[in-house]
Amino acid sequence: MARAIIHNSDYASVEAAKAAIDRYFRERNEHFIKHPRRAGRKVNPAPSRVVAGQDLLAEVRRRLSPEERLLAEQRALGREWADIATEVGGTPQARRKQLARAVERVSKQRGLEES
Repeated sequence: MARAIIHNSDYASVEAAKAAIDRYFRERNEHFIKHPRRAGRKVNPAPSRVVAGQDLLAEVRRRLSPEERLLAEQRALGREWADIATEVGGTPQARRKQLARAVERVSKQRGLEES
């Protein structure tokens, strides 16, 4: 494929094409260093959205059983299912499914299920 690109281009050699590619990336990187900008949507949501999200999360936590809440908290901390299952008992698959069902139940209670 590289030969086809070089063959169908105005570059005299592979080295000339590589130099052009290197120059492009160098100029692009210099531009973004001089003119940084964030990609995508705003990083900072409106305060009302933050509060609404916190309220929703608090309500979801209230609707979970203590055991389900523990599973959710441990996963939020980045713990693996195997480690959680060793600590609370059961298999990793059973604990994963337990939390998935709890989230589904709470979503239905709150009217958040997908249409």
